[in-house]
Amino acid sequence: MGEKMSRGTRRALIVAAAAALVAVLVIAGAVTVFVRGGIAHPADRARTEAEQGYEEWAGPFGEEAAARQAALEPVLGEPIEETWYIVCSGIAPGGPVPNAQYCDLSVATTYAVDWADPQPEVDEIITTLESTEATTGDEVTAGEGGPWTALPTDPGEEPGGKVAEAGHNGTVYVHGPGSETLETGEILEFDLFPDEVITQETVPASEPPTGHGQVEIRRQIGLSRTDIGCRPSPSRGCDTLLDEASMPHIDGFS
Repeated sequence: MGEKMSRGTRRALIVAAAAALVAVLVIAGAVTVFVRGGIAHPADRARTEAEQGYEEWAGPFGEEAAARQAALEPVLGEPIEETWYIVCSGIAPGGPVPNAQYCDLSVATTYAVDWADPQPEVDEIITTLESTEATTGDEVTAGEGGPWTALPTDPGEEPGGKVAEAGHNGTVYVHGPGSETLETGEILEFDLFPDEVITQETVPASEPPTGHGQVEIRRQIGLSRTDIGCRPSPSRGCDTLLDEASMPHIDGFS
């Protein structure tokens, strides 16, 4: 009887050990999936989700840009420069929360503006913009924009700097003749890696005529926000599994 009990006990222990091993493997697999942010490699998922976001939003965003350009043509004529951008960056929210890659689509359109008496024309530009849409985008990625509105200006002063905006994702800047416009790309402390950008130039850049300033209109929408996983770190909670942005492959952009 004791021998039978001993054999039964051994069988029970073997079954229990096998079940425990299976549980450990399942938990390890689940942790791995969480740490990596999904089953696919985070670089592949980030690239795919950015491409899917572009496929979904590029059409409506392009229609919005075309309608804006058509409305402004009687006021400003044709653009002297237009460039489309796709920018991807890595954000670490801190603590145990997995890291994320964000990708945005934006367009910058530049016009020449006669500087003999610029304020009335700038006012007309803003009035025209206020009649156009700036709402294309996915609210999950904060790309919804907002109505175009003028910013306060000092009476009697020539227009300069930012004169209008649309939420956090649309800006209008005015620069006088000879002004240098600088592109800034400050890297914030919580960025995981430097931004990467691909561009498409739809209107080659040309200089404004003599005596003309420039008006630059920018609009941006979010394309994707991808969980790129968490590699546990004693000091920061989560380290990234990527060392650089995983950029989408989009025809026409390089």
